[in-house]
Amino acid sequence: MTVMNSTAGKININAAVFLTSTTTSTTLRSAPIRGLFLNSYRPNVVTAAATLTNAATTTTLYNNIANYLANKSSHHFDYAGEICQVLGISDTGGSEWEREALLRQLGSLITTRSNVFSVWGVAQTVKKHPLNNNPANLGIYESRAAGAAADDLITGEKRFRAIIQRYVWPGVDGTIGNGTTSGGSYSSSTLGAVATLGSPTNVIDNSNPTSSTFFTNTYNPGAAVMKYRVVYFEYLN
Repeated sequence: MTVMNSTAGKININAAVFLTSTTTSTTLRSAPIRGLFLNSYRPNVVTAAATLTNAATTTTLYNNIANYLANKSSHHFDYAGEICQVLGISDTGGSEWEREALLRQLGSLITTRSNVFSVWGVAQTVKKHPLNNNPANLGIYESRAAGAAADDLITGEKRFRAIIQRYVWPGVDGTIGNGTTSGGSYSSSTLGAVATLGSPTNVIDNSNPTSSTFFTNTYNPGAAVMKYRVVYFEYLN
């Protein structure tokens, strides 16, 4: 079983990695996908070498993936095996074994889901107009066009991008698992036991997730707890 249907350590063939925040181009960075094919073997055919060592061949396969996604209504792979539908992946060779050679090498390296994603945001500072003095709207931008008495003034704006990683929190001891270790063996009397207070000892500790104080002291959460952390952050101009 994978965490929330995601897989760690693989290349997400649905991922669209942009160059940098300083460019307006939507050109994708092809290196991660091309790297999947580099030095891979597929049967020698007229149009391609047996070993994919040259940039032109790997780029062709990358472009074939991009074209396939562009022509598909959902613009994403639903499952990893769908890559077989891409031109050049599993259609070269004289036999079924040869046609599947490249796919066998890719099978353990690709996924369609991941735990890392980007978030774009924008924040503004707003100066309220004196005429817009309804206490219920103090945190809301108002304008004449929307029926307010006057236009509020936007005094500043900042845009940003953050790369967020979703991960399983194993507890404060950093050890994944939820069994007792007293005496060096599991205890059936405590497996699945319920407690409402984070325990300072290494035992079953199914703390109440609605209480942040107790829950953050948990050594062995009784269920998988998903947390999020920022792994990269940048302001955008």
